[in-house]
Amino acid sequence: MFTELSKKNQKFYKDVASIVEKVNSKLSTIKREIYRRKSPNRFVGILNNTMTNYEVLADINKTTEFMENEALGCVLICDILNNKIDNSENKAKFMRAMGDRMLREPNDSVVIRLNTMKTTEDSLTGFKYEKTPIPNVFRITGGKENSAESIKRQVLTELDDLVKIQSFESCLPVHLLRPEEGSTVIDATAAPGNKTTHCVDLMKNTGVIHAYERDRCRFTVLKKMIKEYGATNTKLYNNDFLKTDPKSIQPDYVIVDPSCSGSGIHFNYKKDPERLAKLQNFQCMILNHALKFDAKRVVYSVCSLHTEEAEDVVKEALEKNSYYELDTINVDGVPHGDPAYEFSDKVLRVGRNDGISSGFFACVFIRKNK
Repeated sequence: MFTELSKKNQKFYKDVASIVEKVNSKLSTIKREIYRRKSPNRFVGILNNTMTNYEVLADINKTTEFMENEALGCVLICDILNNKIDNSENKAKFMRAMGDRMLREPNDSVVIRLNTMKTTEDSLTGFKYEKTPIPNVFRITGGKENSAESIKRQVLTELDDLVKIQSFESCLPVHLLRPEEGSTVIDATAAPGNKTTHCVDLMKNTGVIHAYERDRCRFTVLKKMIKEYGATNTKLYNNDFLKTDPKSIQPDYVIVDPSCSGSGIHFNYKKDPERLAKLQNFQCMILNHALKFDAKRVVYSVCSLHTEEAEDVVKEALEKNSYYELDTINVDGVPHGDPAYEFSDKVLRVGRNDGISSGFFACVFIRKNK
């Protein structure tokens, strides 16, 4: 069956399967892999659908003896069952093997953020949508069709560069940062560019945003996103923020959203204590470095469920930087932190079962007497 596909499609499905294998082996993440591809949007739907239903798909592959390569089999079965590949014979076989089970949608809605330099809420008239607590961020619940994947396709087709598709929680950091027009901002770990472009909107393309990304491939993605967004108030650096002299820039705001375990977003996540310890060390280093820039407001965020990467990092930063304290923050519908910590009411912690798509942690450091 596989050899009946065009060579182009064979290559695509093999590429998707290789990503699935890397994610399952904890060697990479979906986000990291798709942004290395020339057309990342093509990979999002099939990867999310496959990983959301991997256990069922793997069982179908084994029961029907479909493919020796399990990951490739799961990817193909997913697209056959979703009618992306026309193969009625195999579809009937897979349906029998699936029995009463059903494939789950990764999400039943799509969250978008408006590019306010190019559009307004009026552009959403062809969709069913709900406002969120974050200005210009909307949850799209329906379009011409109501599945999340079909909504994404319609958004990409009809709205193109007028909006950014991103999760609600990933919009929290800049919402909490609240950069003003004409201000100076540092985005310490900027790629792929969602936080940077969100800052552009709030600042109305004024002031300056210093955006850092040390990885060459991700820096290329960052440059592309900034250009397509139409931003002109950014300075991009393919450098490690940790090597930036705190005296070289006098920012008003800093946003720190470092690499983390991704326990709030990864499929089939398993805790690795050794890796977690290394990540925590890096997170402490970059947050403490950011606080040396003497900004009046610093946001720290991670897409992690672990206190080691969240509250513990914050606790150390407060102990080492006595001239900073946590701001009191509240966002409608977003819970606060682990009550085991005395500052739990001043941090936000989104769990994967809190009605928002993935786990997330965020807080705001403010300069005392500034």
